[in-house]
Amino acid sequence: MSTRTPGTRPRSWAAIAAVAVIVAAMTAAVPATAVAWAPGTPLTTPFPRLAMWWPNTYTQSAEALARYGYVALTEVDRHAIPKIRALHADDILLNSTNASELDLDPWGTPTSDKNAKIAKLPATWLLTQVGANLSADITANATSIPVTTLTASNAAKTVTLFQAGDTLVVDDEIMYVSAVNSANRALTVRRGFAKPATSHAAGARIAATVTF
Repeated sequence: MSTRTPGTRPRSWAAIAAVAVIVAAMTAAVPATAVAWAPGTPLTTPFPRLAMWWPNTYTQSAEALARYGYVALTEVDRHAIPKIRALHADDILLNSTNASELDLDPWGTPTSDKNAKIAKLPATWLLTQVGANLSADITANATSIPVTTLTASNAAKTVTLFQAGDTLVVDDEIMYVSAVNSANRALTVRRGFAKPATSHAAGARIAATVTF
């Protein structure tokens, strides 16, 4: 199994972080005006959305935590809820989560041992990086995937969104990146190993999963 270290991404089959079940939203954590959501269902708020898992609410400020679309907290973090809510009323705050790490083998099949579980899981439940969008329609047979951008940046830093070894989510399909063509802004991918390859429309979100 690959392991995640700062500044690197795994290059072989890896564990994929998945929000398998989300339970027990904090009392009064989601106000009536917030995004409609029910425990145990995927979030449907627009991308990009950021998540923070188990922050230290005694050392991390409410201003920093309010940047995230949803935050997984614990019972000892209840003191931070009013401050976060005052800054961002629509944040989804959770006090209990059940997350899973699922194996994935890009050289397997949907019924192989490492892929059987993830094949049954909606791809929208997988935790992902920031991502981009498809720049053109693709067919179920396409192995060169055009994307709108390969990087994201602000005034201080540019980060790479895709690189060889990444696992991608597009709609309900999972792909594996074998190469990145920077000149054409295209990804060479392996498909059909976890979920059936399908066609996708231009504009569909494409993003690398969080892997370990």
